[in-house]
Amino acid sequence: MEVPAFWAEACRLSARVDLRPLVPLLRRQAPPDPQALTAAGVAPRHVRRLLGGAPVSTRHPFLRLVDDAYPPLLAQVEHPPAVLFLRGNPALLDAPRIAVVGSRSCTPKGRRMAGRLAQAIAQGGGVVVSGLAHGIDQAAHEASLSRTIAVLGQGLDQPLTRRQADLARRIIDAGGLLVSEFLPTHPASRYTFPQRNRVIAGLSKATVVVEAGRRSGALVTARLALAAGREVLAVPGSPLDPASVGCLDLIADGAALARDGRDIQPYLQGTPAEGAASPSGGPPGPDPTPPPGMSRPLYDALAEGCSLDVLAARVGAPVYEVSATLAALELTGVVERLPGERFVLRSHP
Repeated sequence: MEVPAFWAEACRLSARVDLRPLVPLLRRQAPPDPQALTAAGVAPRHVRRLLGGAPVSTRHPFLRLVDDAYPPLLAQVEHPPAVLFLRGNPALLDAPRIAVVGSRSCTPKGRRMAGRLAQAIAQGGGVVVSGLAHGIDQAAHEASLSRTIAVLGQGLDQPLTRRQADLARRIIDAGGLLVSEFLPTHPASRYTFPQRNRVIAGLSKATVVVEAGRRSGALVTARLALAAGREVLAVPGSPLDPASVGCLDLIADGAALARDGRDIQPYLQGTPAEGAASPSGGPPGPDPTPPPGMSRPLYDALAEGCSLDVLAARVGAPVYEVSATLAALELTGVVERLPGERFVLRSHP
């Protein structure tokens, strides 16, 4: 297989060029002309790179941002990966996905908790997403081998540590999936792991933080999930335990509690497959006409479900003004407040 030149260069510019404005054009014309790239806000130096590269051979199947099978949840995040390289079972990308993340230097209790939560997700029909790191990631993957996606901070052909390589083999053998946004020969670096964290958060309907100190990379994943409008849950712990401080901070800031699998189950049920329309004869969706007194931008944003900050940005109004509007709409039953302080338009006949 061969990655076309434009997409290979887009991989090298991952997280630096946002291709979302170009998706309609790229579906018709790839590579696009320089003027189209410039008009979409791509910097001149990046235009030259995107149009001046060479194709790359790979033995791994891959999904481009414009492909129908590309995960819609991931396509919604800021600077989504241009290409996803896959090794294993791609059908897992069609199931509800929950990220389970936490500290590498976790406690034995943290490992057990991560395993229990991951097992509950897998048994509930979901898929566990994590980063193949030591500690909490490893425990989550091991408890859900056939229902897990490991997101790598390097190319799929780069060597892993002995422990990671063993775990990766077990995941593949059990029917799990390895994913990377990097070209197969791209090495790991201090910059690739924060990029990997945004893919973990972007692939997932919700992110569960099991243990995290105040400087843990798991908190980066949680912040990225919140920025993408996703739910964040945290496992409570003792304030005297440094491994729990980050989780307690998240809970104080509004994260939901994750005490056992029952707290996660609502995120695995009650929503149609991402990107799919409601089945014929199912519950009615929102009326296409905004109710009286609601602007079209606010209606469209609420139809998708957004946080207060995102709603304010979408409608171009101050947060306090949008908050007051939402409070009134909640009282009339037009708007529903979801966990994680997100708001959505209620379905109505």
